[in-house]
Amino acid sequence: MKKFINVFPFSAESGSGIDGSVSFTLEWNDLKFVFSSDTYPNKWFAEFATDADLVIHECFIAVPDLVTKMGWTPEMALQVGTQIHTAPEAFGKVMSAVETRPVGVGQPRSQCLLLAERNS
Repeated sequence: MKKFINVFPFSAESGSGIDGSVSFTLEWNDLKFVFSSDTYPNKWFAEFATDADLVIHECFIAVPDLVTKMGWTPEMALQVGTQIHTAPEAFGKVMSAVETRPVGVGQPRSQCLLLAERNS
């Protein structure tokens, strides 16, 4: 049994131009976990998550809901909902690209997260 945990950070690609969000993989005993952090869809996440046993990727509120329910301007909603975070439509494409199967959805505060595990 391995006694070491390998952690590999990679760019979370937030369109805000602000550094801080970091995606990462964690490997231990031939298991792999990948976490997106705040990000919009990017090639690195799909690349690192493809062979993962457990994947967590953020999914932000849909742009129309940011406007109607949160009172945001359409411009702000479009920028934040698609260029800084992951829109629900893009989230589905990300999960399809990494060939995972959903095992649970949660909504902490204003975001939803989906846990997925590798198809066996």
